[in-house]
Amino acid sequence: MTISVSVNAGPLLDIGARIEAAARMGWPTNEISARLLAKVRLGFRNSTDPYGQKWAPIQPRWRNRRRVPGQPLLDTGRLRNSI
Repeated sequence: MTISVSVNAGPLLDIGARIEAAARMGWPTNEISARLLAKVRLGFRNSTDPYGQKWAPIQPRWRNRRRVPGQPLLDTGRLRNSI
């Protein structure tokens, strides 16, 4: 069995660069980080990306194997809990 995953990390890298630039200018980076964390957690709760786009639906071949039916990326919760 082969599983392939593709990730567009561009937006995340852009956010990281903006936070670093804000820190250099003396902005309250703890507040910025807290807001980003809240946005990511909300995304997991609503199954959406940081821009509000719904995650792709679960493919039919995986539906019967899931512990949390109907919610992508929440099979074990390890990814969500790693943030």
